[in-house]
Amino acid sequence: MSLTTIIKKNQLREQLPDAAHPALLRRIIELGSLPTVWNNVTTIRPRLLLTWVIPSITLMIGDQPRPALVHKEYLFSLQQNAHLYKDIVAMRGREFGDEYDNTPFDVLSILGMPCLVVTKQETGKQPIVISLEAFPEDEFYPETDLSFQSLTYTNFDWALYNSLSKTVREKMEKTPQFQQVLAQNPTRQPIAVDETAINLPL
Repeated sequence: MSLTTIIKKNQLREQLPDAAHPALLRRIIELGSLPTVWNNVTTIRPRLLLTWVIPSITLMIGDQPRPALVHKEYLFSLQQNAHLYKDIVAMRGREFGDEYDNTPFDVLSILGMPCLVVTKQETGKQPIVISLEAFPEDEFYPETDLSFQSLTYTNFDWALYNSLSKTVREKMEKTPQFQQVLAQNPTRQPIAVDETAINLPL
């Protein structure tokens, strides 16, 4: 009889160069409603997590090659001063016309969109998305073998959810939207996953 587990040391992570990288919007995750602090006031606001893949760069995570992924979290708001609005405009390379004013816009429609992602990374930390730029019209779009993914609470994909990093899953589990999905599927429970999965943990 034995009591056995796996030894996991901190994995060495190759640094992502600070640059403007050709990228594709690979994944959109509806995190749910989470506490947000603004002017020292805490409110509960819906949030999204966007992930870009940089096809031209493969990073060594420990001894495993992984595609370079970068993430940015947003308030789910398309008001003109919201970060999500500004970054979508930056990716498009143009403002929304008057015809979009006060009309619904499906954020999932930008899934797979090419752009330039400007990143910066401090030693030992995850890379940060500094800004986004429209992809140059005279260049070929980058290509990736990774599938484009979206996860929303109206179309909840348990397999995709369980493939996310522990940090993201724990954040989602705190939201009322996740608890509602769980209540509607009482036999479904989150499962532990290998933290060396293809997604770079946040």
